[in-house]
Amino acid sequence: MFCVVGFAQDQDESLSSRKLISKFQPTYPAMARASRISGVVKLVVHVRSNGKVESIQVLGGHPLLAQAAASAVSQWKWDSSNQDSLETVVVKFSLPE
Repeated sequence: MFCVVGFAQDQDESLSSRKLISKFQPTYPAMARASRISGVVKLVVHVRSNGKVESIQVLGGHPLLAQAAASAVSQWKWDSSNQDSLETVVVKFSLPE
């Protein structure tokens, strides 16, 4: 688990049952940064057998942060598999104190 202050990072790849082969870094939303909004966004990602994202369901998190997290994760790619899977992704947004 890692977090870069002032940025968003995926928090725990161990929640994934498939290997993540490429990911796009979430952008910290300017409005959230200006409002000092931080927190965790939890997503469930439907990954097709070819490794591409089919859909994303937000399980929790501030709406501004959730939108940024989902936008980034929609561009991620997992390794191929013989079947679709549901992957849990946690993205942490934090700002300096």
